[in-house]
Amino acid sequence: MISGFIYHLLCDGVVVYVGQTRSQGGVFTRASTHTTNGKVFDSIKSYAVHDFDIDERETDDIIKLNPKYNKAISSSKNYIKKQSALDKIAAAIKSKSSTNKLNGCVYYDTKTIEKIIKLITNMC
Repeated sequence: MISGFIYHLLCDGVVVYVGQTRSQGGVFTRASTHTTNGKVFDSIKSYAVHDFDIDERETDDIIKLNPKYNKAISSSKNYIKKQSALDKIAAAIKSKSSTNKLNGCVYYDTKTIEKIIKLITNMC
């Protein structure tokens, strides 16, 4: 069920802000608030989303479009969704680690896992 909207504020065709609201009318209310807060834009685009997708879709648009008024995420870094990161870590462990099976369970070599964790934590 559609229960939210992602909106883009644009200036000269460039997205300068990405936001969300729970109602279509809220897009214009929020735009008015942004004008009062000093954001400069000349048009608005919006699209409907399912409630359970709204935060993720807004964040995806902010990362992809890098609007100048959205400051919560640094444009100088690359980001990946948590589940994608976990999938990549799991794939690295499976491909780089030796395994043993016991009673139907797979056990991975902890030394390789520790190396991967150390590599990840040193990057942060």
